[in-house]
Amino acid sequence: MPNALRDKKVVVVGRGSGIARAVTLLVKSEGAHVVVAGRDPAKLAGAYGERSGNCVTISWPVTQSELASLASVAEPTAQKALRQLRKDGVISTGYRSLTIEDFSALNRIAGE
Repeated sequence: MPNALRDKKVVVVGRGSGIARAVTLLVKSEGAHVVVAGRDPAKLAGAYGERSGNCVTISWPVTQSELASLASVAEPTAQKALRQLRKDGVISTGYRSLTIEDFSALNRIAGE
């Protein structure tokens, strides 16, 4: 049944290797939009993003409202956090994409 998951959103939790990576590739091949969650932003970005110099751009198939819901926070809280990360030069955002500009700052913020 090709594209059985077309246009569905699937959340995969893991480190970006092993089973999590295999599941991600499988559900993407079936047409799903995949959101990957894990504790190490650098590993996730390395596994799923497109590297360009020191930056990694990640295709972001979710809206800010959906992101807030996934993080169990109010939408204004998610918007404020993204705005601050952009202001601090940690990330930049585009249409359905997010670029990590400063990995060390992101890891510090994430508690690494």
